[in-house]
Order: sequence, then structure tokens, then C-alpha cells
Amino acid sequence: MNKAINHSIELPEHPRDVTRQVKTLRKEKKYREATRLLEAAFARWSNNAIIANNLIMAYRRQPDRAWGVYRQMLQEGAKPDAYTFSNLIKSFGDAGQPDRAWKAYQEMLEQGVAANVITYSILVKAFGDASDPERAWEIFEKMKSEGVEPNIVTYNSLIKAFGDAGQPDRAWKACETMLDQGIAPNIITYNSLIKAFGDAGQPRKAYALFEGMREAGAIPNDFTFNILIKALGDAGQPERAFETYELMVSDGIAPNDFTFNILIKAFGDANRPERALEMYEEMVDKNIAPDVITYSTLIKVFGDAGEPERAWKIYREMLSRGESPNVVTYSALIKAFGDVGDAERAWEVFETMLASGVTPNVITFNVLIKAFGDADDAERALEVFETMSDGGIEPNVITYSSLIKAFGDAGRAADAFALYERMQDENIRPNVVTYSSLIRACGNAGQPEAAWDVYQQMLGQGVEPNVITYSSLIDALGSAGQTERAWQVYETMGASGVTPNVIMYSALIKVFGDAGQPERAWKVFETMDASEVTADVVTYSSLIKAFGDTQQPERAWDVYGQMIDSGVEADVITYSILIKAFGDNSDPDRAWEVYQQMLDAGVAPNVITYSTLIKSFGDADQPDRAWDVYGQMLEADVEPDLITYSTLIKAFGDAGQPDRAWNVYQTVLEKGVRADEISYNILIKAFGDADQPDRAWDVYQTLGDIGLELNVVTYSILIKVFGDAGQPERAWQVYEAMIGDGISPNVITFSTLIKAFGDAGQPERAREMFDVMDRLEIEPNAIAFNSLIKAFGDIGQPERAYAVYREMLEDALQADVITFSTLIKAFGDAGQPERALRIYEEMPEAGVRPNDFTFNILMKAFGDAEQPEAAWDIYQRMLDSDVAPDEITFTNLITSFYRGGLYEEGIERLGPIRMPANVLPLKAELYRKAGRRREAIRLCERCLADDRTNREAQEYAWIVRLYCLLHEDPARFEHVQKDPPFGEDSPHWIRLQCARVFGGIVDPDSIERQDVCRELGDALGDARNPHSMNDIRSAIRLLESEMDLPE
Repeated sequence: MNKAINHSIELPEHPRDVTRQVKTLRKEKKYREATRLLEAAFARWSNNAIIANNLIMAYRRQPDRAWGVYRQMLQEGAKPDAYTFSNLIKSFGDAGQPDRAWKAYQEMLEQGVAANVITYSILVKAFGDASDPERAWEIFEKMKSEGVEPNIVTYNSLIKAFGDAGQPDRAWKACETMLDQGIAPNIITYNSLIKAFGDAGQPRKAYALFEGMREAGAIPNDFTFNILIKALGDAGQPERAFETYELMVSDGIAPNDFTFNILIKAFGDANRPERALEMYEEMVDKNIAPDVITYSTLIKVFGDAGEPERAWKIYREMLSRGESPNVVTYSALIKAFGDVGDAERAWEVFETMLASGVTPNVITFNVLIKAFGDADDAERALEVFETMSDGGIEPNVITYSSLIKAFGDAGRAADAFALYERMQDENIRPNVVTYSSLIRACGNAGQPEAAWDVYQQMLGQGVEPNVITYSSLIDALGSAGQTERAWQVYETMGASGVTPNVIMYSALIKVFGDAGQPERAWKVFETMDASEVTADVVTYSSLIKAFGDTQQPERAWDVYGQMIDSGVEADVITYSILIKAFGDNSDPDRAWEVYQQMLDAGVAPNVITYSTLIKSFGDADQPDRAWDVYGQMLEADVEPDLITYSTLIKAFGDAGQPDRAWNVYQTVLEKGVRADEISYNILIKAFGDADQPDRAWDVYQTLGDIGLELNVVTYSILIKVFGDAGQPERAWQVYEAMIGDGISPNVITFSTLIKAFGDAGQPERAREMFDVMDRLEIEPNAIAFNSLIKAFGDIGQPERAYAVYREMLEDALQADVITFSTLIKAFGDAGQPERALRIYEEMPEAGVRPNDFTFNILMKAFGDAEQPEAAWDIYQRMLDSDVAPDEITFTNLITSFYRGGLYEEGIERLGPIRMPANVLPLKAELYRKAGRRREAIRLCERCLADDRTNREAQEYAWIVRLYCLLHEDPARFEHVQKDPPFGEDSPHWIRLQCARVFGGIVDPDSIERQDVCRELGDALGDARNPHSMNDIRSAIRLLESEMDLPE
């Protein structure tokens, strides 16, 4: 040290007087003057240990200068003592340099100076403050081994060391050791212990210590109450924290700004912003000035509660009170807007911050990046990142993890991985959040193997997965349909000691639900319940969806009921899922009830809710009710989106109202909503289904006019439109236009073309289409083969149909129920019922279960061959297979006995069977042919009285009854025939005229269509004698065959 310094200061004659002056200056808090005096004195008397020790103490916040004084005093021959080294050790300890403190201690021993209790206590504190409680404990043990008895200061330092390290139990043991030594705890001891247990999340023990302290006669101070209030607040017990505050006031301890800041935070963390605001108002009432921490905390409280506007109001009040916001304030405000998806307002706050001269830090940028990421604007998030780099702010692991998540959630896994590589290039070590975000990115991109690779890499880097990691991995595997691997991950998680939480269980429930395994989803839910993990709205919604997606709406409804009973409130997603469950199960009325219950619960429907409800009514062929829902949607100020309009278009299209579908499309244009190819495809299909192929073609041309890119689906639908309209050549022209536009056809395109030519009776052209598909190396599917089989079957070439079937098997394609049924029909229509039966008998071996259509066409095959007993045998097989008969079944059965002339046998077999009302007229014909006309009349009248029967059945029943009345009750016949329920366009009109002729009501020469009646008379011979007519139906068939009349 330069001895020439501070010569301007007048020094006393003796060093002893220097120390007296220094003491006086320190009492007067003139620390700088005291230090300058000591520096001047040391420059003159550097060999004086007392002056050197005082200067070392003056330099306690400048450990290097203190050490320099020590080195100089040694050079000048001054002898350091325990006081010298204690001050040096304290200087290094307070500077966060415990290792240098330890070296000072070693120097002390080398100089032959014995360490005392003060030295060791300072050393214990130095390592404790540096978060190294083990070294603090070693020093404590060494101290005792050297025969130095610890004092209250030593123990307090050790207790604090363990407490600050999150080891409250060791802190308590240290206290017990102290008590055993006969040292009574003081307020510092109690405060350290209370803080230790409070910081460790053990408020009960903290409070017990507080009560013990009071019982022991120790008087708590403001620090005691504040740390106890904090302990209770951090443990989610804000009311107990408030009660402690009230006790504090009643004890006469004045709360301070720290007290209220803790209370505000406590209520905020418990999501009770109103109570937090009350604490702020009480603080102001007590004339305690809120500081920047107060306002920043309150802004965070309202931000966390999803109320950014109120956070903004607090910010404005802060300004009005003259308090300057800092970086924490602005970061909390940015986060408040970002968390509710208002990234633009978050950006405005950021700009205000810059304009105010407050420099953002890495936390500011991180919350802003997250705001844009959560708002699905990864590009803006990247721009913020670049701004951050330009401003010299170093990104950290949180920055990169937020960016990776932003791009991952946007489906841009490649960009997420690029950021991951950049992060590593900058030597920023990825953490569990980074890897979890990458796994999530892979899952969103449908890359389960990549997600698995990231997981393996994470393990290789020694990063322990957490519950979010496992949840993301389970979701990634589950979304790809790998349910078993997802389950294995869950089991691995349990074995690794990671406790599943509600997020993980919800993810697993979703996995099984999406895989169509609701029962396994339910078992996961039961496991969750047994583990005492409380299900939330996401859990219940996922489980409801699982049952809804598998056509079990009642089970879904039961889960909803359980949800409500457990106190979990359903949200808009829950109700929308329930509406979909009933809608998908063709129960729009129940879907409507769910919607009404949603409104009663005060939950506002969103665009998804309304679109789903519209779809429910549309799928149920109730377009008018779908339209009413659309009207309610507009009244609720919910803006329809393209899905809404497309669903409405489909509703009207499916109901055979293409013009109304077109009107909805016009509304889309008027609203400025850009229709996509899906909307146009639905519209094309609507006109096609209504047998208006030219209008469908016009819509297709509109696509070209507006420049919308056409795809293979559009062309395939248009091909189907012309095929269904019996215009296969135009379907072929659409195909050629498709090729000309550079669109590659797929298997659906060709299957549709094959069907078009097959339905038009052109199986050879259908075969050509099949061969073209083969040349283009497009693998045919079962639909293509089935369409070709049908094409040959429909023109009476069952053997060629069978050859296509054999070709299908050679291609290793699994024949399905449609394949077999189409083949059976082919042989049946060709009058080969035995071959049809052999095809049927091949089905079990192929693992294909016959359906009602299979049995019906097989029955028809034997019926057409006039083999009613064989048809009856097929019916018995149908029942044995648990396949329910329908109207077609009974129609075929009745017809088989009718054509076989086995009327009584048919009545014996079929009479006792309850049949649908629409079949009763045909059953009545069987009775009529057997001469049991009164029974036939009763069957017909049952049919006529049944509101469920269709018009065709009603007309048929009326004419059969009329023919029976012709014989049984001529007077009634004469009355009934006057008011037929049909006109000349009915297939029963000729039969009515015949009945009138036979009944003598009119002369054949006087009625319209005299040629028909005349031909009938010639065909029947004595047509005017009804009693000679015992086979009216045969006569009509004869007439129709001669005159080529339609049936």
C-alpha cells in the first residue's frame, strides 16, 4: 500500500487516539471519514495491528483490499490475531467466496493463531450462505473436535444453513443438539427454524414452532410474522395467513410493505384476486406506501386469473401514484395478455416498456415469445427472438424451449429441430422442458418414431423425464395408433418413480379413446381415482369422447353425470363432445337437450358447438332444424366458419334440396368466407345426388373460374355423379380432364369409374378401367373388385364374376361381405341357387360374417327358382346367425311360397310370425290365394290402420282388400272402389280397372285405356264372370307379358 496516500488528513500523535476517533466517527455513521482516517493511519503505522484490524473491518465489503492490508501488515512486522482473521474470513464469506474464507482460516493456523468460536461461527455462516451445508457441518464438527464450544451464533448459522438448503429436519436436529448443550434458542433461532419449515412446504411444523416460541416467552417480531405468513401463503392457505396477520396486529406488531406483499401474493396464488385486491386496499388505508413489488405482484395476480384488463388498470394506478414500473412489472403485464391469447396487446405493452426506458431482460423476451407461440404465430415468436439477439440479450434454455414449442405446436417439427440444433451450437444444454416440447412437436407432426428417438436421446444425456415428458410421449404414440407402446411408456413411468398426474392420465384416456377402446380408457380412469388423482374437465371430456366415438352416448352421458356430481363444471368442449355423441348416434333430439342444458348452465356455445348441432340435424335428415340452429347461432353473435357453412350445405344436399344448399353457398360468398375444395365437393355431390349432373358440372367449372386448386376427390365425386346418372361416357370425360390437369387418379377414382360402366351394363368397359388401374400400378381395393364382380353379375355372367373373385384372392385381398353377397346375387339372378349356396358356405372359412343382405338375396335366389323350402332353410340359418330379418326378408319368403304355389304351407310357416306392417299386403296375397280372403281382409285393414306403413304398402293393401271384397262382400266392394287412394300413375291402376270390369261396375268399352281392358278380356276369356277368376294375379302377369307393360 502506498504510504504517501492521505497525507492531507491530520493524524493524531499516537495510534491509540486514532482508534478513539474512528469509534466516534462510526457512532456518528461517518463511515467514509472513518475509513479515510484509517487508511492514513495505516500508511503511517502499518506495523500497528489494531489499526490494521480496524482497516480490514472497514474493507469488509472489499475482500481483496482487506487481504492486501493483511499482507502489508505482515510485511511490516505486525502480528495478526484471531480478530484479524475473523474479519478476513467474514469479508470473504459475505462476498460469497467461502473457499477463500477457508484459505484465510488455513493461513490463520499457519500463523499460529488459534481459531475461536467467532472464527468458526463465521466460517459456518460462509459455507451456509453459499448453499453448502455439508461443508458448514464439517466445520461445526471440526470446531467441536478442536475443543471449541459452539455458541448460539454458531448454532443459528448452522440452522440457517440447513434451512436455506431445504433440509428442515437437519436444522431441527441442530437445534436439539443446541438444547442438549444447554443453550436456549433466541428469536433468530426460532425465525430460522420457522423459515426452514415454511420454505420446505411444512406450514404445520412452522406454526407449531411459532406457538412453541410464544409459550417459551420469546416475543415474535415483524420478521417472524412475515415468514410465517409467507409459509402459510406458499402452502395454499391464504386465510390462515390472513389470520396470522390479524394476530400480528393484535400483538401490536406493525405490518410493513413486505407483509402486505406476501398476503397479496398468497391470495393471488390461491386464485382469489378479489381478496388480493382487498389486501392492497387495506395496505393503502394503513398509509403503507405500495412499492413496485406490490404493484408487480398485483398485476401478476390478475394476469394469472385471466383478467389482463384489470392488470392493466393496476398498472395505470401505479403510474398515477408516481411509482415507476420496472422490468418485472412489464414482464408480468406482457404475460397477462399473452396468457389469454392476446399477443398483440402483449406486444403493445412491450413497446410501452421500451418507450419508458425500461430495458427488457431475458424473462421479458421469454414471456413475449411464449405469447406469440401460444397464439399460433411462430413466425412472430421468431421475430421477437431475433430482436432479443440484436439487443444483446443472451437466450437461455427457456427461450429456446418456448420457441421449439411454438414451432412444434404449429406442426413445423423440422423448424423445431433446427432450433434445437442451434441451441446446442450455442452450448445451451437442453432441459426436460426442451425435450418434452420436441416430443410434443413430433407427436403433432405424426412422427412417433422421431418422438421415441428424442426420448432416448434425452435419457442418453442424463436428463430425467418428468410427467409432462411421459404425457407427451404417450400422446405422440397414441395419436399414431400405437396404444400398446403408449401403455408401456406409462408402465415405464411408474417404474422410474415419476408419479402420474391428471395431465398424464387424461392423455392416456385420450389414447385409448382415440383407439376405439373406451373400456380401457375407463380402467385408466378407475386407476386414476384409486390413486387419489382428481379428474379435471379435460379428463372427463376425454372419457366422454371415448364412449361417444364408439356409439355409446348413454355411457358418455353417465360419465357426464359423474362429472357434475364430483363438482367439476363442464365447459364448452364437454358439451360439444356430448352433442356430437348423440348426433353421431342419430339422436338429434338428445343432442338438442344437451345444448339446452348447456345454455341453462351458463356456458356459451362456440362455433364448434353450433356446427356439431347443425351436423346432428343434417345427418338425421332434418335440414330445417339445422337451419334453425344456424339462426340461433347468428342471434348469439357467434360467427359461422367454413365448417358451419359446409355442414349446412351437406344437410340440404343430403336431404335432396340442392337449391337450398346452393343458397347457403351464396351466403358464404356474401360473407366473404373463402370456400375451399371440401365445400365445393359437398355442393357437387348435392346436385349429383339430386340427379342434376349438369348443375354439378357447373359447380365444377366455378372451381376453375375462381382459381381454386382441384384435387382427386373433386374429380372422383364428379365421376360418381355422372356414373350415378347413367352417363358413363361423361364420367370418362371427367377422368380425361383430370389427367389433363395433371391430377393423378387413385383407387377411389377407378372404383367409381368401374361402377359407372358396370351400372350402365358395360362390364367390358368396366374391365378396361380395371386394367388401366393395374397398368398405372394402383393397387385395386375390395371396392374396385366388388364393382367389377357386380358388373358381370348384373348382365348374367356369374362365371366371369367368379373369375374376378378368384383374381381378387390371388392379389391377397380379403373378400368382404359385399364381395360374397354380390357373387351370391350373380348366381341367384342367373337361376343357379345351388352355386349361390356354395358361395355362401365359403364365407365362414374366409372369416366373413353374412349380413341381412346376404341372407335376403340367397332367399330370393331359391324363391325365384320356386324352392320355398330351401328359402325357408336360409331363413332359419339367418336366425341362427343372430341376424335380424327385415321387410325384404319377409317379402322374399312370402314370394318364394307364393311362386311355388305352396299357399297353405306358406301360411303354416309364416302365419304366426309377426312381420313389419309394410309386408302385410303381400302376406294377405298369400291368404287370398289360399282362398282365405276374410283373413286377408283383416291383414290389409291392419296395414291401412297403421300410421307406420308407407304409401306403397297402403295402396297395395287397398287393392288386395278390394279383390277380396269382390268375392266376399260385393256391396262393400262397390262402395270402396269409388275412392281409390291412387291415380293412373300407380302400378295398381290396371288392377283396379280389372276389378271394376270383373265386378260389373263398368263396361270395358266405356272406361279409359279401352285397349287394356279389351286385351284383358281376350286373355281371360269369360272375364265378366268373377267366379271363374281364381287367379287374378296370373291373368295380370299374362296380360303384362303380352302387352309389355311395366310391373
